[in-house]
Amino acid sequence: MENKNYFQDTSGFSNIPPPPPPPSQTDYTQSSYPQYTPPGQKKSKTGLFIGCGIIAFVLIIGILIGGYFIYKAAKEKKEEIVETIKDVDKEIKKDKEKYKSSDEKTYKTEGTLNGKLYFCEDYRNSKEIGKSDRFTTGWLTVMVDLRDAGEVIGARDVSIRISKIKDADGYSIKEKFIKKVPFSVDPSFDYIYFQDKKNLKFDTPGTYKVSLLDDDNNILLSNNIEIIPR
Repeated sequence: MENKNYFQDTSGFSNIPPPPPPPSQTDYTQSSYPQYTPPGQKKSKTGLFIGCGIIAFVLIIGILIGGYFIYKAAKEKKEEIVETIKDVDKEIKKDKEKYKSSDEKTYKTEGTLNGKLYFCEDYRNSKEIGKSDRFTTGWLTVMVDLRDAGEVIGARDVSIRISKIKDADGYSIKEKFIKKVPFSVDPSFDYIYFQDKKNLKFDTPGTYKVSLLDDDNNILLSNNIEIIPR
């Protein structure tokens, strides 16, 4: 006969319950397994913020690097411009010295006579006052001395012609006629001063050529004078 009991009672105790049957597949419900849940909205925003932060960081680094190279290039360009300006200033100074040296000979007396034409502030009591070749603006006295050359002026109607040959900075310019001031003298004189406080004056700084002319406008004597601001 087939034994249908799961437990054989050999001790005489029949009240012991049989062991529970093994669980069947249907006893495991779906809720007992871990379920997949898609990432939430908060996680998506966090990732977006991280990505934007990385992009911003890269952009900042790029801007800083680019700014450094731009600054370096601008600094080098500035130094180059400064050096160019210095070179130009040197050339200007050289040109200025060249003009001065080339015109140095014009400070010597020239003309058909062999005497001297020069300048002083005033002539009083048979004395030359403030003799020089450099004056401030205003009137002055022109002197002619032929004694050392043993000559006389040899003309009665003469004039002092004034023209400008350099600007206030010492640069040569095209000769500019300013004025001609007439005088009458004794042709036998060998030492003369010319004075006209109204007309024989210099109003602006620069270098001027002052010439003594005869009545035919021939240059008898000539010399240059520098006028500076007061």
